[in-house]
Amino acid sequence: MPKHVSASTPPDAPPDWESLKPREQLTLRLIAEGLTTKDIAAHFCLSESAVTDIRRQLSGKLGQKGSFNLIHFALQHHAFLCAA
Repeated sequence: MPKHVSASTPPDAPPDWESLKPREQLTLRLIAEGLTTKDIAAHFCLSESAVTDIRRQLSGKLGQKGSFNLIHFALQHHAFLCAA
């Protein structure tokens, strides 16, 4: 088993899933569902800049530089993200 996957992590989980905070996990799910930064901000009752910061943290933790790569990553793992 790869070292980043624990016994409790589903095998189809994105890399480093357990290192993400709950709000980061939910943000990634919402990105996978196609929500924009503005939509996600409304969902959390946060400012758009706060959501931009969350996206930046996700990019760093997941090694996905830039919005395009983060969205691509979320779409690649869409089935897991929306079922989890």
